[in-house]
Amino acid sequence: MTRTLTLLLVLVLLAGCAGIGSAPTATADPTPPPEATDPPEPTATLTAPPTATTEPLPSATPEATEPPAATATPDGAEGPGDGAGAVVAAWVRDGDLIVKRLPDGEEVALTDLGDVVEFPEFSPDGQLILFHRQGPVATVSPDPGAEVPTTTLWAVPVDGGTPRMVLDPLAALPAVPGSGALADDLYPSDAGRLAWLPGGFQVLFSSRFLTVNSALGNHDLWRLDLETGQLDELLPAGEGGRPTLSPDGEQVLLSAPEELAVARADGTERRTLLTFERVPTYSEWEWVPEPAWNDDGSLHVALAQPWQAGRPVTYTLLRLDPASGESQELGEVEVPWLHTPLWSPDGSRLAYIAAGSGLVMAGAGGEDPRLVAAGETSIPLAWSPAGTRLAFVREGQYCVAEAAGEDAEPLCVAPTWDAAVYWLDEETLVVMADAGEDQPQLQAIELPAGTATELWTAPGAPLYYDLYVGPQVGQ
Repeated sequence: MTRTLTLLLVLVLLAGCAGIGSAPTATADPTPPPEATDPPEPTATLTAPPTATTEPLPSATPEATEPPAATATPDGAEGPGDGAGAVVAAWVRDGDLIVKRLPDGEEVALTDLGDVVEFPEFSPDGQLILFHRQGPVATVSPDPGAEVPTTTLWAVPVDGGTPRMVLDPLAALPAVPGSGALADDLYPSDAGRLAWLPGGFQVLFSSRFLTVNSALGNHDLWRLDLETGQLDELLPAGEGGRPTLSPDGEQVLLSAPEELAVARADGTERRTLLTFERVPTYSEWEWVPEPAWNDDGSLHVALAQPWQAGRPVTYTLLRLDPASGESQELGEVEVPWLHTPLWSPDGSRLAYIAAGSGLVMAGAGGEDPRLVAAGETSIPLAWSPAGTRLAFVREGQYCVAEAAGEDAEPLCVAPTWDAAVYWLDEETLVVMADAGEDQPQLQAIELPAGTATELWTAPGAPLYYDLYVGPQVGQ
């Protein structure tokens, strides 16, 4: 899901919430962390990892030159992805869902409802779009200001059809007792981040309860059939967590604030892989691990240690075998905030923000670090499919760094409008750029030259949108 927020929320989402293709956020000056307070005493038991390197990092590269201006694709001409795939945009305008095949397709309204509010999301095969409509307001306290807006979840085929409601969270999901004195003072729940099962018509999610200021996990597990609306509780509250499916869709990792577990995709054969101390965020959200599956069935996990606000966060880097439950500690890295390190798709490289230094590329365990961009405001966004390049944000610019070659300078390719990047292949990157006067424009960047081609000039803020990037679907 793609949404407009602040850059601080980008850090939050990348730390323990969204990934690429999920909610991007608007770029803004980073907000300083809160004043330091004493963290809770750690209770987790971990054997000591290898000592982090203390060797000085190679020097940062010089400032990048101004990115080239985007050129428009003439009507009828082939654009990036034509012949090999498709780029389709879906967004909310005036309370309805609009879709457009890029770069030269017609805009098509998929709904005539007037109350579509946010967060369209394509199915992985591009055949279906989910979206949210306004629901009733839930009152959680006698205080008139303590009201929580709710939404209902709907689906519509990308080629058109009758929209249908697939989930009414207020009616289908359990509410959580609130903090007021009334017996019916209950916080409503809704679906958290979705994990799509193979086939594209069923999703897993862990529900979260909505307060006036936040959304906190119930740490359960549900399966929703998007064709029939059938909703099944697979694991109760406290036994589930944010789902991450294995590449074959057979297993699911369950991330919770104090535990990482694994189960079959139907919720059976659940086993605990890790337990750890709850990590304070000093804010109204919960930190949970963001595990990454490897091709051999193992996974990488960056486990944050309890920390004190205003000081660096230590991440312990682990490699786990879900089948045996065995784990290997690879090393440690220090980052300036709760920003989860990012492994390349093959698991051989790691990108992270090194505390007091800047954006670093290293081996899978943090060994042999190389400084890519100085300054703690550089944010790694996404590796290319084969892991040969890294897209990141630096000082209001989208930039790309080569994984190989210590002397390769990052190429900054476009000014940021939000933090959304999509790799079409190793040589083509799609970004939502700022075309001037806060005008969002989707651009395809051809590498290594950095040539930009305009795909779509989007409506201005607030912009709720999603992109499908993949094989051609429908007509």
